[in-house]
Amino acid sequence: MLDETTVTAAGAIAGTPAFLAPEVLSGEPVTPAADVYAAGVTLYELVAGELPFRGDHPGAVMRGHLSAEPEPVPGLPDGLWPLIEECLAKHPAARPAALALGHRLLDIATAARTAPFALVPPPVVPEAATTGAPASAPVPASASAPASAPALAPPATPDTPAAASPALMPSPPAPVKMLGQQNAAGSHRAAPA
Repeated sequence: MLDETTVTAAGAIAGTPAFLAPEVLSGEPVTPAADVYAAGVTLYELVAGELPFRGDHPGAVMRGHLSAEPEPVPGLPDGLWPLIEECLAKHPAARPAALALGHRLLDIATAARTAPFALVPPPVVPEAATTGAPASAPVPASASAPASAPALAPPATPDTPAAASPALMPSPPAPVKMLGQQNAAGSHRAAPA
């Protein structure tokens, strides 16, 4: 059963105050630009470790959205701070479109990347650190990784043959039968397990 505690009243604001765009707070029409604003708040929080607008109560936070400018975050990759500022623009028309935001973030990430993306195995810990035994002493079988843990080869450098080794590649997952997919017998029912 619905009552006044579960239904948003006409004219009421619904959302988390820390992420509400100024036009939402002002009662103006809401467009996808409000989502870009919320993405800007999220980006700011990711790089600064705190929200752009803070206060002791929701009203203070909302006032920040309406009239304050966020404090710049130093040390960001080129282009990231101007993009965050654009996302947090008070006027929706001054914000980038969502697709343009995605493309610009990808460009910034690509330009800032200093190493290729890769899965890196965990660092090798000397056995003495995990078992308390001297490094030259044999390690009991109970101290080694469980049999079900995948064995990872040490990281290879690009100039070694192991760099392209399939041993570093994970095994493909087992095929998953989707509902309605034909089985080998041509039936649409799932095969008994």
